[in-house]
Parts: sequence; C-alpha cells; structure tokens
Amino acid sequence: LIYALEVGHGSADEIIEAFVGIYPALKESLMQAIRQIERRGEVRGIQRGMQEGMQQGIQQGRQEGMQTRNWEIARKMLQTGESIEKIARWTGLSEASIRSL
Repeated sequence: LIYALEVGHGSADEIIEAFVGIYPALKESLMQAIRQIERRGEVRGIQRGMQEGMQQGIQQGRQEGMQTRNWEIARKMLQTGESIEKIARWTGLSEASIRSL
C-alpha cells in the first residue's frame, strides 16, 4: 500500500478506492491503517516542532545572555576609564549605544 501511494500516479484517495474495489473486505482495515499512519505523522510533526522550538529558544537565550554580558563589560570598562572606541571593539557594541550608558 505504501509503495502504491509513493509511486502511484493517482491521488491517495484514488489509490485507496482502487484497492477497496479489488478487495472490498479490506476497506475497514485499510482505513484503520491510514488513520494510524496519519497519527504517526502528526506525532512526528509535533515532536519535530517542539525540538526546533527548543533549539530556537536555546539559541535566543544564548544570544540574549551574550548581549547582556557585553553590556556589563562595557559598563565596567567605562567605569575604569577605557575609551569608547576600545569598548566598542572588544564588546561589539556600537559607539552610540555605549555613549548612552
């Protein structure tokens, strides 16, 4: 059945109807198998979405943490009298944003 769906030239519904036309007794079993396959696909989709969301959240958290750390470093460097140009070079912050501290 899966092979027929993958290489078939008709729609999934047409292929299913063809199978049912040949083997009418298999209709309920066939429909049950199709529902199970759909549920597996849904579960896999949800799992993949959750995994991608978690990865994206972790990445965003790291970036925000690094940005916060750069601001802390810039403040400390300003307090010790370092030049704005040097602070910008070492932290990656813009000179204008450092001046706003």
